[in-house]
Amino acid sequence: MARKYFDPVWENIQKKETWYYNDIILMSNIFYMFEDESLQFILDELYKYFELYAGFADIDRISRITKFNYCTLLRLQNRYFETESILNELLASAKNAREGTLILDIKFALNQIYWLKGFKDESDLEVAGIIASMEFIGDLKVSEDMKKDWEQFKVNQSISLH
Repeated sequence: MARKYFDPVWENIQKKETWYYNDIILMSNIFYMFEDESLQFILDELYKYFELYAGFADIDRISRITKFNYCTLLRLQNRYFETESILNELLASAKNAREGTLILDIKFALNQIYWLKGFKDESDLEVAGIIASMEFIGDLKVSEDMKKDWEQFKVNQSISLH
């Protein structure tokens, strides 16, 4: 249903020669609504503008969040291993920007990959620390979601994907 609202927006933006800040913000928030071909084009454009506008306003933070959300989309499609290099790049960038919550989210996602690679005990231990860190900073809703997501992930991924 949401597509009926976003398709006209996309039709307008895709015709533009240049995307401006508001276009970038909008497309960063709705890119996951599109099919593969349009999705890849949108991401390519976003990445181009993230690089072009690097350092302007909060573009760098929006870039990190968009890339993390793209990884989430891939993980929802059981394409975990495609996210590893992106997540590692994001981890370095988030550490440099001192974005604690995003660092924990990225480490959580990376531990899904490590778990699939067979490092189950180590991943369980690190995820417990990540969840405890979320609780410590007071983000109880996220920590509860992570607990549920981790247990559900382990049940659903009983067969290794690599």
